[in-house]
Amino acid sequence: MKKYRIFTALLLCLCLILPVFSAAAEDEPSAKPAFITESGGLFAHAKVGSSSSQAWTKWSDHSGVNAENNVKYIFLPAYADNDRVELYNNYDETVTVSGTQIPSGGSATVSYTDGEKLNVTRGDAAYSLVIRKSDAEASVFVNDPRSSYVDANGSTVNTDLYSFLILDKENSVKGSSVSVVSDSGITDTVLKKIKGRGNTNWRETDKKPFNLTFNSSVTIGHTAGKKFSFVSNAKDSTLLRNSVMYDLADEVSSPYAPNSSFVDFYVNGVYRGCYIACDKIDLGKSAVVSLPDSSDKQDTGFNFLIEVDVWNYQNDVYFVTDRGYHVVLKTPDLDGYTESNASMKTQYDYIKDTYQSFENTLYSGTLSELEQICDLDSLASMYLLQDFGKNCDGGYTSTYFTYNATEGKFYAAPIWDCDSDLGAVNCTRDGCSYSTSNVKGWTTRLATYNRTVNPYGKAFTTSGKTSDGKSFEDIVKEVWNTRFVPAVDTLLGKAQPSGRLKSIDDYASSITKARYNNYIMWDFMWLCSDYRNTGLNKSYQKNYEGELQYLKDWTSARADWITSQFSDTHTEPEGNVTVYFKNTRAWNTVDYYIWADGNTHEAEWPGKAAQYLGKTVDGFGLYKAVFDSKYVNVIFNNGDNAEQTANLVSDDNALYSLTENFTLKSNKKRFECDAMTYSDSPLLGDPDLSGSVNVNDVTLIQLSLVGLKPLGENEKKVADADRNGTLNIRDATTIQLYLANRITEL
Repeated sequence: MKKYRIFTALLLCLCLILPVFSAAAEDEPSAKPAFITESGGLFAHAKVGSSSSQAWTKWSDHSGVNAENNVKYIFLPAYADNDRVELYNNYDETVTVSGTQIPSGGSATVSYTDGEKLNVTRGDAAYSLVIRKSDAEASVFVNDPRSSYVDANGSTVNTDLYSFLILDKENSVKGSSVSVVSDSGITDTVLKKIKGRGNTNWRETDKKPFNLTFNSSVTIGHTAGKKFSFVSNAKDSTLLRNSVMYDLADEVSSPYAPNSSFVDFYVNGVYRGCYIACDKIDLGKSAVVSLPDSSDKQDTGFNFLIEVDVWNYQNDVYFVTDRGYHVVLKTPDLDGYTESNASMKTQYDYIKDTYQSFENTLYSGTLSELEQICDLDSLASMYLLQDFGKNCDGGYTSTYFTYNATEGKFYAAPIWDCDSDLGAVNCTRDGCSYSTSNVKGWTTRLATYNRTVNPYGKAFTTSGKTSDGKSFEDIVKEVWNTRFVPAVDTLLGKAQPSGRLKSIDDYASSITKARYNNYIMWDFMWLCSDYRNTGLNKSYQKNYEGELQYLKDWTSARADWITSQFSDTHTEPEGNVTVYFKNTRAWNTVDYYIWADGNTHEAEWPGKAAQYLGKTVDGFGLYKAVFDSKYVNVIFNNGDNAEQTANLVSDDNALYSLTENFTLKSNKKRFECDAMTYSDSPLLGDPDLSGSVNVNDVTLIQLSLVGLKPLGENEKKVADADRNGTLNIRDATTIQLYLANRITEL
């Protein structure tokens, strides 16, 4: 009994002492935030009890679409505790959070429920605090206590780290501290450099993208390396398009497809939103392009990486090709290049000459020659990625080619910058009839710059066949049907994932919390407005769910359209079929239409799924132009002349024929294609083929009758205004009577 009383007394004493020790421990922070330079703010540790002095986030208020008024927010990583948070008080007075007092310079662990409000008081001030956890794969905290930096122009700027970085994209900072929080814990290290990146996103959005370079390889989410691009996805309200397209590229075997992980990004403790951390486009063992960069050891014969960029080349080392395309030297970048530096000049000339040889072959050679200097499978895959997504930049910028010096070949890779894909942007490129938001029509196949088809789409009109007898169209068709169709099924949830690629719904559900948190910080554009719904004929809610549904519907409809163009099943149209050519650009961008049975079928030149047959007639390339399962054969001059000549011809593949060549000019021209049979065309009396009957037609008939202006057979048929089968002065008189309203129709 005596032993029992002694044991009870000791246990009671222990119970009385433990709370004292516990309270004292909570008054002392496990690690004070090391980057704080002035008083103020309540900070939360990324992980309760962590020893990291960098992985801290500051409470703040926001005005994004999901934000509540008069609420302070703290955003925690996915790997923070579910119901406890360690708070550090950086105010000069005590702060009370849900009844727990935290002295100035001290910390305490308090309970919380994700998304619910906590009451906070500081003196006479009262706040509502909401703590929200993320579900992003990792969180990255970049901190720097300095308040003075030297900018890209050598001037001293007195400001904080984030303000300095967003002041100018060329500003960079070395030696900042960084913490990476993931499922493996918290890793504290030091950045080699952080700098702004991007073009349109940098100029036009407040959520800025950055490049981060580490001294040694680190793992962020499931992406490992030394160099990362933190892509903001500011113009993509779903935040998914880049990740979807990069993983799609990997699925269809497009080389060097970048890896990416969703991350939460913080600078000096302030949450900056949900980003993706991607492999930076670069050469090297741990880079997205795994080829070694040996340019520091040799002046020629090395691997290199270039970007065709017609808009954003000015601040980089670049050259201009013979066809007017600007090409930026990415790796090696030859920063500070001057012609007086002999080694740099040799390397510059080697890259320029090698790429020019590729361009010359692409535009003036044959497919059999092209396959000797370019991997055509990669070119077909990249072309399809660009045209499937209808990337408005495809062939204009972020158009990468990797040169493998050992093989002596270019690879159309890696893919990059896809936040404008999959219906996200509404624009029409030169040479194209359909906008990039429309699920129909080709974009990258036809888009031109300086009147020249872009390098991703040009191989469709490169002459000849490959060594195994294939056209580029054959290669593209095979890649689409065997690789893309199954991959799109995965995207739409019709097939189970077998690699990196997931369904769009799975991408969305993987960042449900991170996406919501992002839009507490930021607003976003409503992409699925009415003008972006061309071809879908649907309306969408103006919220995230509507945006996600729009993305899925657009992806499905676009894939269906492309598949229909690569179908081998065509039916002969009934009745008269009229082909109508028109010039819509000063440099002869040609659209055409087919009328069959009173229905209009619109398409872009050289046609929906225009199949290059590899034949030539008098130097012209032969295409099979497909219109909604109706087709005709078209002969088209592939040159870049201001006026181009085309005709419909009779051969074993033709359904309808025109025997006379005609020139595509700015005026409209219609021709009957049913073996030149006559029909009651509304353009009867229009021998100058201008699209309207006027006094010029009268003059042309008169000149032809006196031998000054001979008419072709087509012009003679429509000049026969009185329909008697003979062209004479009565036809001119009939048109004059029509123009004077003496007769009501021709």
